[in-house]
Amino acid sequence: MSMKYVKQKGLLVRFSPLVFYPDGQNAIMTPPVNDEEREICMAVSVGVMRDGDAWNSCMLEDGHVLESLAFESAASALAYVERVCVDYPELSLAISLESETPFLALSAISDQHLESISIGTDDALDEQQAHELLIAVRNINLHSFLMPSIKYLPGVPVYRKLLRATLGTSNDVCAVAALLYRVREREATWPEIHFLCVRVGDQRRSIQVVEEGQIVNGIAASTQLVVQEELQSFYEQALWEGLTQDMAGLMAIHHIEDIVVLGKYQDALSEHFADKYQVYLFPANEADMVGREAALGAAIIAEGLYLPGLASEVVERLHIREAIA
Repeated sequence: MSMKYVKQKGLLVRFSPLVFYPDGQNAIMTPPVNDEEREICMAVSVGVMRDGDAWNSCMLEDGHVLESLAFESAASALAYVERVCVDYPELSLAISLESETPFLALSAISDQHLESISIGTDDALDEQQAHELLIAVRNINLHSFLMPSIKYLPGVPVYRKLLRATLGTSNDVCAVAALLYRVREREATWPEIHFLCVRVGDQRRSIQVVEEGQIVNGIAASTQLVVQEELQSFYEQALWEGLTQDMAGLMAIHHIEDIVVLGKYQDALSEHFADKYQVYLFPANEADMVGREAALGAAIIAEGLYLPGLASEVVERLHIREAIA
């Protein structure tokens, strides 16, 4: 892969209402824009991701990171969103709940539908706050979207969706979107983009199989928190052996040799597997924050839903608009 940096130029537009495909065509479509609309203001998009009990955000302007922030609660994340929606009333916004959700335009669904969305937690307060955030965002921003999880992506064959309880959450989709964007910036072509994307966090681990820029398979599981210090080494051994088995199986099935590691523990992953595999770190730019790749990817998707360029390519490659229930 060439490492040359390619800068994209784009402008924000005033958005028309969402356009839905006719019956029988399973997708949500955002309308094309004309040259006159492009001249209204600079391109701004925001991605917001839930990460366990915390939340992260990323703001892009014309494809470049303006800020990346962390929040301790859904309430503080919502306060931030309310502020930026006042500052940028025409921005596009994508939310990833780290759960099993389809692609949804928030403006098109009711309170009851939003309240029925599960965020995959046993904490009733967390669930309630997440629902309140979705409803509030829908009411203040007409261009807000809920990001899909792996099982809703058309690029994953139906039979693979039956193999496991979960292939990966919406955060995994967004993290891969960020990775695809950064790789394409460095002039890799879509037919060249084959790798395993490996993420390990405090509460979840996942492996996504990417072929020609599309997610085609995945494995995801919870990471157990260990309170007893004397048991930590056993859980670490279980984590490494589980990852090794999962990676070996996916590499054998898909004949992929390259592994890209990202997230909070990317350095540990790289060090552990470097002697066995071709391991690469996430190709971050200077403003990218380790562990917040999903927030970056959500912002990229939010931009790509409306504007042409690399972000739009990523949206099309992952079939985001078609990732509906």
